[in-house]
Amino acid sequence: MITSHSRTVWRDKYEKRTDPFGRDYYWYSGEYNIANGQADTDDVALRNNFVSITPIHYDITFKDALGSLKVLENNPQNH
Repeated sequence: MITSHSRTVWRDKYEKRTDPFGRDYYWYSGEYNIANGQADTDDVALRNNFVSITPIHYDITFKDALGSLKVLENNPQNH
């Protein structure tokens, strides 16, 4: 199923426990809340036992700043 990425929220929870040797440790768990139950999202598809194919793109470059920074790079006085 081709899907969109959902807006799921994970609410962290840490539970203090004690191991058999009396040492404290913390068990990480939480609650997984599907924020939007739209039928075409990855979480809903997986919940209904479908394979989810979600095309994603990730680029955090601030492209608007590239030009002004290139000017600094090409100025010999800044080297």
